[in-house]
Amino acid sequence: MSRATVEKLAYDELFASGWELIRQNFPEVSRNHHHTWEWAVKRYHWRALIMVVVAIEDPSVRKPHSYFGWLALKAEGIDLADNLALIQWHRDQQQRRLDDDTVGEDGDELEEVTITDAGATAAPAEWEKFREALRGAVSLVEFRSWLDPLSFVGINEGQLVLSAPTRFLAQSAENRAGPIILNVARAIGWKVHLLDIRSPS
Repeated sequence: MSRATVEKLAYDELFASGWELIRQNFPEVSRNHHHTWEWAVKRYHWRALIMVVVAIEDPSVRKPHSYFGWLALKAEGIDLADNLALIQWHRDQQQRRLDDDTVGEDGDELEEVTITDAGATAAPAEWEKFREALRGAVSLVEFRSWLDPLSFVGINEGQLVLSAPTRFLAQSAENRAGPIILNVARAIGWKVHLLDIRSPS
């Protein structure tokens, strides 16, 4: 097998893998994603795949398809180090939350709230139902960036209490999606009219 054949096979596999990733994560079918991807692979080779991953995974990117198009058109000197660092930080925060949902980043225990209103529980099935509904109410990027790190604390006298791993995430989630969070909670039957997103001090 010649080197040209091996390179052609590698290119074909790269192209197919990246295209599948784009097809699954860039739902705007009216856009010309296929041609942008083809052009990016010809221009940047394997680095084009990193660009797609950054466009999808960077929590600061609001429109992955537009960001990828912008990256594909930029000059050769693209530095994605900041994007990759932000992605890693976000994943570390999520892992920390998974490791211990009740302990904040400084080690302080988060205050527990008793659920007093009928119709809402902290049962995993109810929380998952809420998360699925919330995921459908916002863009994937918004969900991953601001809402995915939230965890359920309780409902107290009509107030939905959630926790976030950092004060920044708590404020951002409440500012960006507070009304949406309450609307989704009401839509699944929780009797809430106030929202409190807490974080360790």
